Amino acid sequence: MGNKGDKFWFKDKGTAVDYLGRPLITATDSSNPWWTLLEEAIKKANGKVGKPEIFPASTDVCYVRLVGLPAIGFSPMAKTPILLHDHNE
Repeated sequence: MGNKGDKFWFKDKGTAVDYLGRPLITATDSSNPWWTLLEEAIKKANGKVGKPEIFPASTDVCYVRLVGLPAIGFSPMAKTPILLHDHNE
């Protein structure tokens, strides 16, 4: 674990695939046609694509991946503090 500014970065020593050998993380580059479509749609709407981050508590995407489907969760709120499960949720 390392501290870079106000974020902590963890290096997982576990596997990146499930028990059937399927990836647990969806690719966020040109190898994934769904990522490319999402990126294009954001740019067409004059939005800005930020650096992809793993945020496991934001959606149920992990359950979608468990059945073998690649999935991407995203937030349309740019430059907004993460207030998920905050005291006033």
